[in-house]
Amino acid sequence: DLYIDENINSDEENILLADWLQSELDLCINDELFNQINRIDNSQERDSQNYFAQSFTCLPGDVQKLDENLNILQKITKKNNFVIAEDKLRYIARSIASESHVFLSRDRQFLDLADIIYENFKLSVIQPEELINRLDELRDKPDYQPVRFSGTHLEQIQVKRGQEDFLANYFHNYKLKENKTAFQQELRRYLAEHDKFESILVRESNNVPLALIVYGKQKNQELEIPIIRVGNHNLSSTLARHILFKSILKSARDQRYFTRITDKYPEETVIEAIQEDVFVKVNNGWLKANLSVTQSCVELSNNLTNLATEFGEEYNFIKEIAKNLNKESIVLDAQLSVDIERFLFPAKITDSELTTFIIPIQPRWASYLFDEHLGKQMLALPGFGSKPELAFNREAVYYRAIQNSRGLNAPCRILWYVSETQSEGKGKGFQDVGYIGACSYVDEVVIGKSKELYRRFQRLGVYNETNVDSIRKDKNGDIMAIRFSGTELFNNSVSFQEVQQALNKDNLLLVSPYKINNESFIKLYNLGNREVYM
Repeated sequence: DLYIDENINSDEENILLADWLQSELDLCINDELFNQINRIDNSQERDSQNYFAQSFTCLPGDVQKLDENLNILQKITKKNNFVIAEDKLRYIARSIASESHVFLSRDRQFLDLADIIYENFKLSVIQPEELINRLDELRDKPDYQPVRFSGTHLEQIQVKRGQEDFLANYFHNYKLKENKTAFQQELRRYLAEHDKFESILVRESNNVPLALIVYGKQKNQELEIPIIRVGNHNLSSTLARHILFKSILKSARDQRYFTRITDKYPEETVIEAIQEDVFVKVNNGWLKANLSVTQSCVELSNNLTNLATEFGEEYNFIKEIAKNLNKESIVLDAQLSVDIERFLFPAKITDSELTTFIIPIQPRWASYLFDEHLGKQMLALPGFGSKPELAFNREAVYYRAIQNSRGLNAPCRILWYVSETQSEGKGKGFQDVGYIGACSYVDEVVIGKSKELYRRFQRLGVYNETNVDSIRKDKNGDIMAIRFSGTELFNNSVSFQEVQQALNKDNLLLVSPYKINNESFIKLYNLGNREVYM
C-alpha cells in the first residue's frame, strides 16, 4: 500500500508515513514481501520496489512456526470456504511467526479473515485508518494482552532461605550491570529478617519464576518495596502493573499512607508501570500516597496537609493536591475527582459530583473479570484466585443491553452486585452469591453493533463473539460496552439485606444499573471495607 506509483492515491495511502506518526509507529515487513517483489517481471519496477521495501524493518520469524502457522491457516480457510492466494497466506503466516500484534492491510481477503485470525493467533488484522483511530488503544496491546495468557497456571509463594542463588539467575538485572553476588546477599538479608521483610515469588506451575517482590514493613506510615522484578517474558508488563496495584492496596489496607519503591536496579518494564501509577520521583526511588479514607474535599485537604507537615519535605508533593481540593471546580468536575481519587487511591471523595451505579453481574462473569473469591470456586490458585489472564488485568469491559441503563455514562463509579441464582441457572455452581463485592471506575461507555464492539474490546474481555452477539439489542441493533478499571475487591461482601438497609429500600430490585447518591455509596463502600474504614 505504501509504494507510490501513478495508480495510487498517495494522500490516502501514505498517512502511515506522516511525520507526526513516526514516533508512535514502527512499520515493519517480512521476507514474504521480497519473495513477491522478486516475481515482478519488469526489472526496473522490481529494483524500485526492492529499494523501497529495504527502508522498513524486516521482522525475523521461526521457520518451523512459519510452516505450522501456514498449515493451520490452510485448514482454517478450507474449513470456512475462504478462497485466498497461497502467497497471501504465507505473508500472514510469517507475520504470526514474527510474534507481531497488528497486521495492516486494505486487502478484502485479509480483512474478511480478521476475526478467525485473531481467534486462532491473536493477531489483529485492521485497516490503516482504523489503526490511526485506535492508536492509543493498540499502542499498549503487547502489555495488556490478557487473552494471550490463556492456560497459564500461576501461584504465589513465600520465598525460603536457600533460594537466593536460584532466584538471582532469573532476577538480577545484568542489563544495568547489577552485581549478581550483591543481589544474592541483599535477598539473603531480607529472608533472614523475616520479621521486617516479606519476600514473595510468583511462578508457573512448573516452578519457573516470573516475578519477585520484597515488602519492607519497618515503617508504620509507608510500605517499602526494596525489590520488584518481573523478568523478561510475555507476562512481564502485565505482572508489573498488577503487582504495583496490589501493593498499593496492601499498603492502604495495612493503614499505611504511602508506598515507596527503593529498588536500585528496576527493569524498564517496572519503571513504565511506576510512571503509569503516578509515583513521584524522590532521592532514593519513587513515592506514592495511598489513603484508606472516605472524606470530603475539605477533610481530605486538611488530612494531606497534616501528613506533609508531619513527615517532612519529601512528602510535600501532596500539598499541591491539598490546594487543589480546596477549589470548587474539584467538587463540580467529575473527571477531576476521579483523577485525584486515582492519585490517592483508594481514597474516596464524599462530596464530589461523581455518580455511582450499582450494576448487577452474573457470578460467571464476575469470577472471570474481577472477583478472585468466585474465581477460587472455579480454579484453585493460592493467592491469586481466578484465571491469571484476567486476574492480572487492570482494565476490562462488560457488555449489556442499552435498555434501562439509567443514564450510565463515563466517568462514574460502579458497585458490582454479584447476582444470586436466577432463572435459567445463571448463578448455578457458585456459592454465597447475592452481594456487592467490588468497586470500579467507568472510563468509557460505548454504544454500537455487537461485532464492532467485540472487535474493539476483545483484548479486554472474557467474552467470545457469540456471548456478545447474544446480548439483547435495541431498535437500532446496538448494545452497550462499559470499559472499567481500578477495580477494588472488597474485604467483606455486602449482602443484599445490607444493601436494602443502606438504601432504605425493602422492595429493592437489582436487575439493571441502579443509580445511588453519595451518601448511599459511602455507606456501602465502608461496609465492604469495614475492617479498614473505621
